[in-house]
Amino acid sequence: MYKNLMISIFLFVLFLGGVTLGSATGQGQNVAPMVRDSFAAKQINPFETWKVYFTVADPDGDMQSVFAIVDQPGAGQYPLSITRLKRGNQKEISGYIYLTNFGVDSALLNFTDLTLTIWVRDQSGNFSEPVRFPVSINTRYTQEPPPAGEFVQEDLGPIMIRLRPSWGSAQLWPTE
Repeated sequence: MYKNLMISIFLFVLFLGGVTLGSATGQGQNVAPMVRDSFAAKQINPFETWKVYFTVADPDGDMQSVFAIVDQPGAGQYPLSITRLKRGNQKEISGYIYLTNFGVDSALLNFTDLTLTIWVRDQSGNFSEPVRFPVSINTRYTQEPPPAGEFVQEDLGPIMIRLRPSWGSAQLWPTE
């Protein structure tokens, strides 16, 4: 009986030590996705599709979506865009999301500056740290490609934002 009690106490102490060690090392807690590397050209032509590359890892393996917001001086902040990640991309992703100027007279975006901010969210509701990408749009520019071999050329999806000139389309065609 004494032997059984000693074994029980030993196992209980061992269990408490494992629980304490697990909480000290962060095991059993939700971990947010982490953006390891990113790249986006700082200058683009208004007739180009802007590609934003990044590599993200999530120890939990439950990444779900890319959240994006565009800020444009003079026009304000655009509505949130959410791009869902495909199955198989929950643990680690490397690729690009893209912003197109289609639907707008692209020439009207000449001399426009934007800032794109992205976050990656997992199924537990954890967000990565935000990553910001400033860009200047001008017909004299061409988009710089990403560093060779650093990012996979995988299309992760579009940024669903429709850009507009900062000074408003109503000023283009006077009513008088």
